[in-house]
Amino acid sequence: MRHIVLTAALLSTLTACTTMQRGEQENYPVELATPFAAAPVLPGKTQFVQVTYPRSVFEDDSELDRYYDQLNIDVSSVRASGDKIPDPYLPASWIKLMSVDAPKGISVVLAKSEIGAVISNSRLAGSRVQWQQLDKVRLTYKVSVAADFASTKKMEESADPEFTELLNSLDGFNIEFAHLKFSVNGKDQTSFLPIRTSPEKSGK
Repeated sequence: MRHIVLTAALLSTLTACTTMQRGEQENYPVELATPFAAAPVLPGKTQFVQVTYPRSVFEDDSELDRYYDQLNIDVSSVRASGDKIPDPYLPASWIKLMSVDAPKGISVVLAKSEIGAVISNSRLAGSRVQWQQLDKVRLTYKVSVAADFASTKKMEESADPEFTELLNSLDGFNIEFAHLKFSVNGKDQTSFLPIRTSPEKSGK
């Protein structure tokens, strides 16, 4: 009987894991392919979205060196050139989202901020390990779109024809823009988050 109970509990756990969709929880976000790809959030929905930016987006010079110097590059797994070195990441609570300028009905909250690096091309030089490193900032946003959200695209058409042409070129999606203001190590930095509020067209 105990074996049957344990098996049922295991099946229940596996079912819960398989039904969870990306974006439903902070620790299982939708991962955007590029820093300025559009986050897919339909009206009436909330999605956790992870965006990985180049370090340079949030830095004017090299003022963040002291944070990136704390990254631990673990080379213990390298036995031959080309062996994968894990990408290191650290929490970065000093990156704060100060304000969001978004269309009415869209909210963006910074759920998690991290710094890290993408490590590649490991190689052995005698007893030393060398590698290439691209420093990154990884932010997870909680993005919500109201159920009665009305696209601002019409307003943008009359305000800026060139911008409208850009929007129309994005595979016919409704793309909204949230302009974000951050405080990073005490300095103001800005970026933006495109948000797709309509389903992807079939055949795309």
